[in-house]
Amino acid sequence: DGVVGDVCTVLIREDGSTNMHLNDRASGPCPSTLKRIPRRLCVVSGASKALPLLGALRAGVATDLVLDDGAAHELLDLVHTRALHPRPRA
Repeated sequence: DGVVGDVCTVLIREDGSTNMHLNDRASGPCPSTLKRIPRRLCVVSGASKALPLLGALRAGVATDLVLDDGAAHELLDLVHTRALHPRPRA
């Protein structure tokens, strides 16, 4: 299904979408529910977390972001490369 990570147990794709049957069993709030919270902090450490972070940011689940330099650099690289050539969904 193209899952790159999860936000509050809800599986998320690189494009920020979450519409998949596995999420019917998720115990956490969906992105639309999270968006009702005025301030949502996302903390990320490590370059390996950049792709899940990209999906989370595209889903709009965070209003504030704290990350280390490795995650920041990798995220910027992903944004530049994936914006030009997004990965097709299976």
